[in-house]
Amino acid sequence: MSPQLIPRAGRACLLLAQILILAGTASANEHHFGYVYESGVLAPGAKELEEYNTLRAGRQDYYSALDHRLSFEVGVAEHLMTAFYLNFGNATFNPGDDTLRSEFAWQGVSNEWKWKLMDPVADPVGLALYAELTFNTDGMELEPKLILDKRLGPWLLAANLLGEFEYAADADGMVLEEIAPDLTLGVSRELDHGMHAGLELRNHNAILKQAESGGFSHEFSALYLGPVFSYATQSWWMTLSVLPQWPALSKKSGGSILELDDGEKINARLLFSFHI
Repeated sequence: MSPQLIPRAGRACLLLAQILILAGTASANEHHFGYVYESGVLAPGAKELEEYNTLRAGRQDYYSALDHRLSFEVGVAEHLMTAFYLNFGNATFNPGDDTLRSEFAWQGVSNEWKWKLMDPVADPVGLALYAELTFNTDGMELEPKLILDKRLGPWLLAANLLGEFEYAADADGMVLEEIAPDLTLGVSRELDHGMHAGLELRNHNAILKQAESGGFSHEFSALYLGPVFSYATQSWWMTLSVLPQWPALSKKSGGSILELDDGEKINARLLFSFHI
């Protein structure tokens, strides 16, 4: 190669690298897990429409629920994004006799913020802080979350520590009724361009306010573990996670080894998103 062409080749390589980085950033918010969040955020000005569909089925008696969340997400600044959700769902269950009842419920609106502090490729570990507020006329929920992830070649590792603080409305305002500290873990491997498969674990806990004493008591620690699959293109992505419940780590009620008073035999989530 002639000396005159070397600077041009260098500039071309640099330009190509910048294009690839920007392309990767535009789709950096794709989800490889159904329940575990990753540190990636949308680039400033980038937008996505996301649809969450969660199936929760199987309790002591017949129970089947579908929860839906419609989300608009936007990159606000470098390493910072926000999202707005509409939440609703339908449940069919046995009310205690030989009949089945179906109920549709509006579940309020949500706003989330995610701030990326470290990158899972460039830094020793990816790190992000997350907060979500859900508000309805009969209550509200605050969900802070610590997000950790790491990319090792074709492998992706992720972990979340989170707490859900649920408030119910009464005559004096909003009163804290439940605390739900959770741990979620995920491992996924790239099988082909845009396609990943792995495992996802969710440890769901409930600490409830006691009506008699007014104090809080740990009620159960349920464990969910199952496969997760994801596929992404430049314009859209989708993720499917199927998590059957495993023997509960702790529970107060007898009978089944599963937590089936407030938990289900199986949880499954399908996410679908378009870049807009």
